[in-house]
Amino acid sequence: DSAPRVHYVRSEALPSVMLVTSAFNGPLPPSTIDRRWTFCCTDVGEGEVVVDPTEIRLKPGVMMALEPGDCITPLRRRTAETAFRTALVEPEFAARFLETAFPDGGVKLRRGILGDGALAAFDAFWVAVMASGTPLEQEETLSAFLESASDVQNGLPPAELTPPIARAKKLLEERFADDVRLEHLEAEIGLSRFYLVRRFRAEVGMPPHAFQLAMRLDRARVFIAQGMALSDVASRCGFTDQSHLTRHRSEEHT
Repeated sequence: DSAPRVHYVRSEALPSVMLVTSAFNGPLPPSTIDRRWTFCCTDVGEGEVVVDPTEIRLKPGVMMALEPGDCITPLRRRTAETAFRTALVEPEFAARFLETAFPDGGVKLRRGILGDGALAAFDAFWVAVMASGTPLEQEETLSAFLESASDVQNGLPPAELTPPIARAKKLLEERFADDVRLEHLEAEIGLSRFYLVRRFRAEVGMPPHAFQLAMRLDRARVFIAQGMALSDVASRCGFTDQSHLTRHRSEEHT
């Protein structure tokens, strides 16, 4: 079958983002233009495309960013099949991210080939969505990816704990089993959600969802030592079920 295989995924937690998997082995598809930011990773195969007016060589591991309105034209396919993962981000969301994550201004998303750091951040974001990670994890990994796809020179350096981040940390400690989202932290702390993620990572050494997961695993260890059944531990510590708890405990020791 030479028909393209395309699958679309939307997450409730991220209404401004669509994920797409696609595979092609027939005739080259036509030129396309999208109104959204397009971040595309080649997973299988090799070939060339033209993006107004630059020719780009695609091969596994190449991550490409297209601005809204860019025209991409497949030029040639060098293998029997090509397959891609793509994230489409609404331009209004991207603009809001840049405005709030970098309040000093002057930061833009990059166009063209992105580096290995952006690819790693994209993979983490993709896994968070496809594995139905918590809304907090999905929001944070998207934020980390967009930061890696921007032209900011460096992340925020490590810093001492400030009162706003101390409050965010305390809230996550107290509500370790709850489905806390960035919008909840934003409302409680008074920092914009994407700037809060950057500050939390700089001051605590990990993003909020990783800190909350560490709190859940700490409490789980206490309950298990007390002889509580794993299914009850999972329920009390915010895991979806016993297998979810077991998976995270295994990952903790690898």
